[in-house]
Amino acid sequence: MFLEGSVSVDPIMNATPDFTPAIVSPTTFKAGDLVPVVVKGQSVMAEYVKWNDKYGCAIVKYGGVKMYRYIHPKKALEAADNTIAILESTKPGDAGWETLPVEIAVKWSGATSQHIAQVYSSGLEFALISQNLEQCHPLVYCKDFLQDSISGLVNKKKSTIYSFTYDPATMPHPTLESTRIMLVNKSDPQFANKVAGALEFINHYARKMHLRLTTVHKVTNPKSRYASGAYVFDGSARWQNAPPLLSAYTLLLRVGFAHKVGTNPEQTFKDICSGKLKGYGAKDQQQLSEAAKGIEILFKVGYRKFFFIETAKNYPGSTCIDTMHNQFGICGFTQGKGIKYWHRKAAKDAITVATQIT
Repeated sequence: MFLEGSVSVDPIMNATPDFTPAIVSPTTFKAGDLVPVVVKGQSVMAEYVKWNDKYGCAIVKYGGVKMYRYIHPKKALEAADNTIAILESTKPGDAGWETLPVEIAVKWSGATSQHIAQVYSSGLEFALISQNLEQCHPLVYCKDFLQDSISGLVNKKKSTIYSFTYDPATMPHPTLESTRIMLVNKSDPQFANKVAGALEFINHYARKMHLRLTTVHKVTNPKSRYASGAYVFDGSARWQNAPPLLSAYTLLLRVGFAHKVGTNPEQTFKDICSGKLKGYGAKDQQQLSEAAKGIEILFKVGYRKFFFIETAKNYPGSTCIDTMHNQFGICGFTQGKGIKYWHRKAAKDAITVATQIT
């Protein structure tokens, strides 16, 4: 259980036991702040109104119409459908799950991406974060370096490509208990205002995959060059189970920054593929279009039909890092690349059945 300063924190309980979204305390927010909460089982952003000392809970407003009150997680399942299931507890261990405070301080790495050869030279940057909230490698524009890092971690060897290096012997280890990624964009002054859209977008697809919903956590000590803020997205560990899953997750995260809260995420997906809506990344239309079929198959069939249960087997140590980086992502998976096991007959038969059903 994490403690931020002197503030006790406690996870939220939702109808899905693996789901642990935002937390709140008397000193966490000020009036008008957007708070990630759960309404009718959906992860949304609500407006914080005030703290109620009498009842030991927070009051928030959602949809600009009705006010909801936070309740203790143990009572969440008994609550009415329109009640937000959140927390207020001075006993962080009560619920038995670990979660992050809404606001966190990250231990930044001194390493920079200045000399790394990347497709992008501006835009959204990614960095995996450790269990102890340490930045594990330089922030990178190219999301494929994340699967290179996980490969290095599970195989206990240095991953080096395009002047990027992840060495598990000398660098913090990304947590494998969740998919924890810090995102920044120094070239977008409206970056912070787009976080809610990205959260709504990624969680739409997390539900389709039957995975724990992602939570977002504001970094309290961003570097000065990131004036628009830094945020850590903390999702299900299953997204890291195989390179195509991690690649799909990071692609959907980036695409999500073009999504408008309250609109249909699947329409956003289609509009970016067609070019009707401009993607957040310069190559989002191309990459999402190339990955669309593979992503759809994962949703229809389920990731377990394709990948090994044991994460390390999906990141084989015998695979050269160039192949891992360029062929093991979601686009490569869509094209039939990667490990032969992923494309075995049983997986192909499952695709055929799913296609016939739909």
